[in-house]
Amino acid sequence: MTFKNGFQILDQRVVKLNFGINDQFTAKEDTKAVDLAPVMNMVYEKESENKIIATLSIKIAGDDVPFHLEIFLSGFFQLAGDQMSDEALDKLVHINCAGVLFPFLRQIVADTTLKGGFQQLLLPSVNFVESYKDLIAQRKATEEIED
Repeated sequence: MTFKNGFQILDQRVVKLNFGINDQFTAKEDTKAVDLAPVMNMVYEKESENKIIATLSIKIAGDDVPFHLEIFLSGFFQLAGDQMSDEALDKLVHINCAGVLFPFLRQIVADTTLKGGFQQLLLPSVNFVESYKDLIAQRKATEEIED
């Protein structure tokens, strides 16, 4: 199978998974909902000119949550087509690679919380295009502060 100006996932694996019950947590009587406030992050490294390892992570922690969860899921991607600029690669990873990895991460979160004795946590869909726009805006704001 050939790919033109695209990519394919070769493999994915959990490289880190930490789960623990928060003994300090006490449920509030006035609400059934708990704001878990998950924090997601995406990092990547070039393994070679046409291979990258992209890692999508999620962290749920704090005093007001019933459990702590941290997962790092790496995807191994084959790039195709012409060599990409750093900016194009960054965009591809944060939008496309994240979009490919997210369903795997979502399932791992759901399985882990269920097996941990909690109601299955189903992460909501993520608009990775908007997320990437927010990331670029944060980077620009940081650059302006540093200048």
